[in-house]
Amino acid sequence: GGAVVGSIESQESLGSPDGRRRSLEDSASPVQMKKGVGPGKGHLGEEVGADSPAARPVGRQSSETTEFKRCLKKSLLVDDVASIRQLLAARLRRISPGMMVDIAENGHEGLNLWDAAKKQNAAYDLIITDVVMPLMSGPEMVARIRGFEEAAGDAHTRTPVVGMSANTSPTDIQQYLDSGMDGFMMKPMPSDRKEVINLLLTAMRASKSKAKVLEEQPVQHEEE
Repeated sequence: GGAVVGSIESQESLGSPDGRRRSLEDSASPVQMKKGVGPGKGHLGEEVGADSPAARPVGRQSSETTEFKRCLKKSLLVDDVASIRQLLAARLRRISPGMMVDIAENGHEGLNLWDAAKKQNAAYDLIITDVVMPLMSGPEMVARIRGFEEAAGDAHTRTPVVGMSANTSPTDIQQYLDSGMDGFMMKPMPSDRKEVINLLLTAMRASKSKAKVLEEQPVQHEEE
């Protein structure tokens, strides 16, 4: 069972989104970030490192970049640190220049933006969220999103979520995944472009697989 469990708030608290949409410019100068996952098995079960199968031929990588751009057109970044939000948005737009990137400062804002987008039939293709934030944490936000999706019968349109934190112990990572996240990457975002694409695509595929399993589950009818 998930380690982050809470009652689902009524839609009343989600009335009008108080999250703010901001248009961010790419950073003028590149910022060097440390690599999030070293050689060996990554947190999503993919092998990474210079000598691993993840270092695929250029053609395959080009194919994955094309898939990334096709599948990920609208994303939501949730983090309470402005510089992190700006850096992440810039990194994503360098990979896919046409991507729409909305940002939120905490889980409460993120939940409101997610809810508003769903109601406008303009759902996010991916949410990337920090874990520890004021007002509402990343895991709590995700647990509530999953609760709303289940209550509305929206398992087939499950929103992929990737958590991001500097806390990377196996216990911590399992707690993030138990809240309903589909993947995890170390904070800050890995500096290797191919690794970022692989991490996010893997999480999106995992979410799609979970949605399919939920959709195929037989409906339980209560006996009269």
